[in-house]
Amino acid sequence: MTNGRKLRILLIDSPYTNIIKGACPPGEPILAESNHPIGLLYTGTYAQKKLKEEIDLKILGFKPSEKNYIRITHEVVRDFKPDIVGITTYTFTLYDAYQIAKAVKTENPKIKLVAGGVNTSIYPEEMIKQEFIDAIFMGDGEEIFAEFIKNFNTQDMYSVNGTWIKKDKEIIKNHPAPPILDLDKIPFPDRNLMINKEIYQESYIFPGYRKTELVSSRGCPYSCSYCQSSGKKYRVRSPTNVVDEMEYLLGEGYNFFQFWDDTFNIQIKRVKEICKEIIRRNLQKKIRYRIRIVANIADEEMFRLLKESGCEMVYIGVESGDNHILESVNRKIKVEHCKEAIRLAKKYGLSVMGYFMIGFPGETKNHIKKTLDFMLKNSFDFMETTILVPMPTTPIYKRAIEEGKMDDWYRRYTLSPWKNAWYKYYETTIKAEELYKIQKQIYFRFYFRPSYIIRLALKSRDKNSFMKRFNIGIRLLRWIFSQDYPKNKLECELNESGDYAEIHTHNGISSNDSSVSFSSNSEQVSTYQKNSAEDFRKQESRPQIKLSVKFPLKLLKFFL
Repeated sequence: MTNGRKLRILLIDSPYTNIIKGACPPGEPILAESNHPIGLLYTGTYAQKKLKEEIDLKILGFKPSEKNYIRITHEVVRDFKPDIVGITTYTFTLYDAYQIAKAVKTENPKIKLVAGGVNTSIYPEEMIKQEFIDAIFMGDGEEIFAEFIKNFNTQDMYSVNGTWIKKDKEIIKNHPAPPILDLDKIPFPDRNLMINKEIYQESYIFPGYRKTELVSSRGCPYSCSYCQSSGKKYRVRSPTNVVDEMEYLLGEGYNFFQFWDDTFNIQIKRVKEICKEIIRRNLQKKIRYRIRIVANIADEEMFRLLKESGCEMVYIGVESGDNHILESVNRKIKVEHCKEAIRLAKKYGLSVMGYFMIGFPGETKNHIKKTLDFMLKNSFDFMETTILVPMPTTPIYKRAIEEGKMDDWYRRYTLSPWKNAWYKYYETTIKAEELYKIQKQIYFRFYFRPSYIIRLALKSRDKNSFMKRFNIGIRLLRWIFSQDYPKNKLECELNESGDYAEIHTHNGISSNDSSVSFSSNSEQVSTYQKNSAEDFRKQESRPQIKLSVKFPLKLLKFFL
């Protein structure tokens, strides 16, 4: 309790407004599909359940490319008056996370601002040095955050394992917290903690369903040299616990589930048990879901059970159409495994999305051509092709630095992120600008085949479904033919010192601007919630057809 009232806590998920560019442009910014901040929901729900008599907790999320997030943050902080604000930090959204943190401290410097997420574990020194951050959390956040809240404003607050915290001019670095081994004991994330539930709309890939995200496991036992998730302790929830949550969410009005496990089928027996439990409860007629799988741990029975239990789509990490490239990055699959997994998935009527990557060390255009050929010759319904970006802590990142191909630029970015940043590519055989052009060619070759367009149009359930897919196609074309690659390295490294002031002024913040009616003890829907949902519907209902008159010329020149 604080001054006779419950401790107020606000958790904030950063938008993708100023995301680092150049890895996967056709992802969230183009689809504009809002995903529930599952990490914050787990952390917030755990604290709420454990300390329910002592705290009032809310979670704020944004549309992926929300431009007014600074104004919204000011309004919510002003109305809710939190004692603690927690922000999730990912490297690619760090610029926006810092702007949100500055906005919080501008509104009330006395708020204790804490940060968690991937970046705090990678660069704790650089994160804790930020003047607007009071503490950072590293590791599984549920128990760490609950313990921090329990001891808030006491001496014990400074000795919680898994935290680094400022005390006067000193930084207290506590011992790491052990990972949570029993995932079944963690409460299901309560999506009703979200302030703005309305922005989490139906799925774009499967229109007509109300979508949310689930996590049935944590960590990954593999050691792919490009992946940050590799080597993290693998832990799973029991099949009964997973299906219990699906049934609970169905009662909350959600009927489409995106599993965010790095790899869903590492324990194939558990996958089959989950499917059988769904069928035993007769949920398969009421729900749909999609999962990420690895191709070499799959058999026909698994695909049959997936289909019978309501699975609509499997995501397969193919990465490359060349076995030599896969071996070079310690990827424990072969192209043949992927081909067989696709065949079995299609046999049982599952949609298939392929994950691909270009720009591996030593990869040539001939290797990439093999990848494109594999993509076009197999029955993928969707694909995503990214450019390899060396990520901190991975062997490829360390190798790129050792070879002098790049410096530890993520550290520089963490210390002072700048707008319009571009990822650094690992240039070995193909230059960065050429890779970016090839990536766009791949998207054009795959998604704008006449046969593919006709097939996708025929799958549309209704006019609204067709128009959504049409709008996505237009946005994809605009990206493909855009001239958005930086003209030189200096352009993507300039750090404008006035970024924060510019955003702060642009969004029209004033002491009298309080259009949000946020009440922690009321079911009243805030002005922000209403406007946000309405703006989202308007944006997605109208065709986004704005192509240059020079478009035909660009089309002719594209493959020259």
